[in-house]
Amino acid sequence: MRRFAIYFIIANLIGVFFLWLAAKELPFAKIGTFLGTYDTTRFLAWAVAFGALYAICHLARIVRWYELIVCLNEDKTPVVSKKQAASICAIGFMAILLLPLRLGEFVRPYLLSKKSGVPMSAALGTVVVERVIDGMIITGMLFITSSTYAFSEQRVFALSLSAFAAAIFFPAFFMCAVALWKRELAFKIVEKTFGIFSVKLADKLSELLGAFIDGFKALKNGASLGKFLGFTALYWLANGASMWLLASFAFGFDVTFFDGYTLLSILVVGIMLPAGPAMVGNYEYFVNEGMVLVSTTAPEGIAAFAATIHVLQFLVILIPGIAIMIFDKSMRSIIKIANESMEAAE
Repeated sequence: MRRFAIYFIIANLIGVFFLWLAAKELPFAKIGTFLGTYDTTRFLAWAVAFGALYAICHLARIVRWYELIVCLNEDKTPVVSKKQAASICAIGFMAILLLPLRLGEFVRPYLLSKKSGVPMSAALGTVVVERVIDGMIITGMLFITSSTYAFSEQRVFALSLSAFAAAIFFPAFFMCAVALWKRELAFKIVEKTFGIFSVKLADKLSELLGAFIDGFKALKNGASLGKFLGFTALYWLANGASMWLLASFAFGFDVTFFDGYTLLSILVVGIMLPAGPAMVGNYEYFVNEGMVLVSTTAPEGIAAFAATIHVLQFLVILIPGIAIMIFDKSMRSIIKIANESMEAAE
C-alpha cells in the first residue's frame, strides 16, 4: 500500500504539471460565454452519438483481446468464455483509467491468470502484443498525418512526438520479430545490450520477450490473426471517427475526418506518458496541442472540447466496470487487485 501511495503522489504531480501547461494561458472568463452560445439539445444529441461510436471502439478492443487469449491453452481450448473476457476487460480498462502511472495495465493479465490458470507471463504477453502493434500503428499514423500540415511550432511538436514514439516502438517491434523468428538470438541481443547497464533489467526484458511469444500463440492461426487485425482496424477507425464527430458536429469546429486522426495520434502518444488517475493533465494538454495544429479554434473552445471528450470517454469506460463491480464481489477492490497484479508480474 505504501508503494501505491508513492506512485499515486508521483502520478498526480505529473498530472498537475501538464494541467498547468494546458491552462496557464487559458481565458477562463470566456469559457462560460463560449458554452452559452450552444444549442443544448443539439449538443446532447451529438454527445450521445459520440458515446455510441466510442462504445463500438471499446467493444472492438474487447473482442480483439479475446482473439488473443482464446487459445493460450496448449490443448487449444478457450481459456475463458467471452462473457468472462468481457468482465475482465471492463475491470482492466477501468483500472488503466483510474490507477496512476498506467499500473492498471497489469490488472487484465492478472485477472485472466487468476480465473483461467494461464501463466501470468502468457497473459501479460497478450497485453505486450497489443501495445507493440498499437504503438506501431499510432506512430505511423502520427508521422503521416502531422507531415501534411503547414510548418508551425505545433507541427514540430507533433513530429517530435512521432520520433519519441518511434524510438520506443520500432526497437520493441524489431526485438519481438526477432524473438518470434529466433528466440535465443533475441535473448542474447538483450543480454549483450541492456545487460551492460543492468543484468536485472536485461532479465526483465527477456521475460517480456518470452511473454510476447506466449501471447502471440493464438495469432499463429490464420483465422485468429485475421480477426485480430480486423478488430484492430475497427478500433482505430471508430476511435478517430468519434473524435472528428464530436469536434465537427457537437462543437461545430472546422476539422476534417483526417484531422480527427491527427488529433487522436497526438493524444494517444501523450497519454502513453506516466499520468495520474483518469489521465487528468496529460489528456487536456495533448488535446490542446492537437487542436491547435488542426484548427484555428479559440483556446476557450479547445478547453471545452477537451473537457467534454475526456468526460464522455471516461463514462463509456467507467460504467461497464462499475456494473461488473456491483455484480461480482471479487472485483470490488481495484487497489487490492492492482497491488496483487503488480506482485504477480514481478
